[in-house]
Amino acid sequence: MDKINVLIVEDDPDWINTIADLLQHEDDIIVKAKATNRADAFTLAKNQLFDVILMDINLEGNRLDGIYAAAEISEISKAKILMVTSLSENEVILNSFIAGAINYIPKGNLSEVARAIRTAKADNSPYKVLLKEFNRLKKDEQLEKLTTSEKHIYYLLEKGFSRKNVLERLYISENTLKIHIRRIIKKLGVSKIQDAIKKVNRKGLFNNH
Repeated sequence: MDKINVLIVEDDPDWINTIADLLQHEDDIIVKAKATNRADAFTLAKNQLFDVILMDINLEGNRLDGIYAAAEISEISKAKILMVTSLSENEVILNSFIAGAINYIPKGNLSEVARAIRTAKADNSPYKVLLKEFNRLKKDEQLEKLTTSEKHIYYLLEKGFSRKNVLERLYISENTLKIHIRRIIKKLGVSKIQDAIKKVNRKGLFNNH
């Protein structure tokens, strides 16, 4: 039987132990690693293969770091992210899904964790289709303030085209390109084009700390 490899991300050691103890009785689930902060979670997800990540929303205080960690990890890992938290505010839950989570489990309902892990691994989340369409709409929403020309430039840069390639492809001057990029950056509320791309891909959830 293939084991489902799980990463637990939680800043409270007692909760880590509670979840780990709960899962140790499941023959098909193994807690492969644990992290207590956003940076360690990202490093582990980048360097190891996990099937499922159990992510607390509040890491290191009340900063909602778990949401930003989920957004970062979803860009570099195929692991399914499940939010496990005591928070219940609608906006917080919504932002968790925007960040890439596929399910939300209240800490008062830990008996559902094992089942949720298996469902995630089987890729049978009932939210999958809805989340895919929702994320597409959220991305479009980020770009709605851009003009058609700015969108063309943005999409080329997002795909990895160099500025030289963009100039050649769109037949515009270097000065015109600089003006468009400055406008894109300003409209998206960031300081550089790389951050604009990150912000859009994270559906507006951008935190550079």
